[in-house]
Amino acid sequence: MKLDEMTLPELNEAVVVKSQALFDITREAGDTLDFSLVTTLKGSTSEKIVEFRSLNNELSELGTADDAGTQAELPLEAQEVRPEDALEAGGIVKGLVVPGGASFSRKVIDELTHHVTHYHRAKGLAWMKAADGLQGGIAKFFPGDVQRDMIAKLGISEGDLLLLIGDQAEVALPALGALRVEVARREGLADTGQVKPLWVTDFPLLQWDADAGRYQAVHHPFTAPHPDDVSSMEDDPGKVRSRGYDLVIDGVEIAGGSIRNHDTALQARIFKLLGISDQEADDRFGFLLQALRYGAPPHGGIAYGFDRLVMLLVGTNQIRDVIAFPKTTSATSLMDGAPATVSEEQLRELGIALRKNDK
Repeated sequence: MKLDEMTLPELNEAVVVKSQALFDITREAGDTLDFSLVTTLKGSTSEKIVEFRSLNNELSELGTADDAGTQAELPLEAQEVRPEDALEAGGIVKGLVVPGGASFSRKVIDELTHHVTHYHRAKGLAWMKAADGLQGGIAKFFPGDVQRDMIAKLGISEGDLLLLIGDQAEVALPALGALRVEVARREGLADTGQVKPLWVTDFPLLQWDADAGRYQAVHHPFTAPHPDDVSSMEDDPGKVRSRGYDLVIDGVEIAGGSIRNHDTALQARIFKLLGISDQEADDRFGFLLQALRYGAPPHGGIAYGFDRLVMLLVGTNQIRDVIAFPKTTSATSLMDGAPATVSEEQLRELGIALRKNDK
C-alpha cells in the first residue's frame, strides 16, 4: 500500500522515519500477551507484520522504576507506568524500538517522558534497554523467555532502546507518533531531502467524549458519513467513518475539508447521535437546515493553510517566520501595539461592561 492511499487507522501504524521499529502489545485470554511487530522503519511503507504470543504471569507487577530509591527521585509524570492498567481499561500498549537508544541517559529518557506527558496527554513512558538481554525500566518484570521472544520477534539488537506507551487509543497513538518524531529529530533520522505528501481519509465521524457523556463530531456535525457505514450508525456510532480528508506533507497538515451532508433525514439521525435535540439544532444551525430543506445539492470543500506550505518550502519549523505581521508568544502585535486599552466610551457604545475577576 502506498502512503498516498493510507486511511487514518493505517496512518497510525505507518512509518515515515528511518531505522526504528513500531510494535504493540495486546492482552489475550488470561495472562497471555500478544506481541506484534508492526513494521521496521526504513523510510518507506510498512513491512510484513510478525506476531507471536508468550505467557507473562508477572504482568501485574509492571512498573518503571529500577528501585524504590530511583522512583522517589523521578518527576511525577515519570513515576508509575503500568501497561497492564491500559489493557484492563480497554486501551492499548504500543512502543518504539530505537536502534542504539540504550546510550540514552536517564535525563534524555525523562525529557522524552515529559514530551509525551506534558504535550500529548500520555500518562507516562515505560522503557527497557537491550544490554545482555533487556535491562532497566520495566525489564525485570518480564521473565527471561519472554524477553528472548521479544528480542527475536521485534528484531531488537544489542544497544537498542524500547519505549512503550499504554493508554486509550486516542491518546496512545498520537503520543507515540509524537515520540517517534521527537526521537527522529534528536537522532537525525528523518530524511529532510525528500517531500512526502499524502492524503488522510476515513476519519471517524464521531468520537466519544467521556466528560460530556456523549458523542462529539470529529470534524463538524455536517460532515457526511461514509455511504457503507450509514446503515450501522445507530448500532456502533464509534465505527462510522466520515467523508473528511486532510492533505499532509512531512507530518504537517496543509489542507483539510470534507464532503458535507445534504440529506435532511440523515442529518437528523446524526444530530440524535450527538445528543442534539430538534430545538437545539434549529437554534444553532437553523439557517443551514433551512438550506437543506430547499434541496441543497451534494457539496464539499477544502481549506488550505498556505502559510504552512510556505513554512515547509523555506525550511523553517516556525510559522511566524513566514507571516507578514506575526504576534509574539504572548499574543502581542509589535506593529500596532495590540492588544491595547479601550475607552469607557467605546465600551458603552458596544454595550460591553467589564467585571473585575476577584480570583
